[in-house]
Amino acid sequence: MPRSRPRTISGGVPQDNERGVPHAKGYIVRASELGRWAYCRRAWWLRYVAQVEPPPSGQARLDEGQIRHAEHGRGIERAGTLRRFALACLLLAALIGLLCLLVALGQSR
Repeated sequence: MPRSRPRTISGGVPQDNERGVPHAKGYIVRASELGRWAYCRRAWWLRYVAQVEPPPSGQARLDEGQIRHAEHGRGIERAGTLRRFALACLLLAALIGLLCLLVALGQSR
């Protein structure tokens, strides 16, 4: 099957086609979309250019993957928050330790 090329307007910029797919200005390419393209360019073309939906079994797997990615993203956000909290606690402990040392030195004089 021959590969189709996107139509272009003057200057070689891809033209927004009737379906508003990847060639539209302002289109955001997602990591999952890049993964699909790398795995199978034809499957990517069918999904995003021809807009042919995957079979129900495939859609269920995609939905499950999106849920898992969302959970993973929340976990990463939580880890970042906990890291900032731990650094703040470490800084506070260092300041308290320094204060205790200064007080002890002041009492020994």
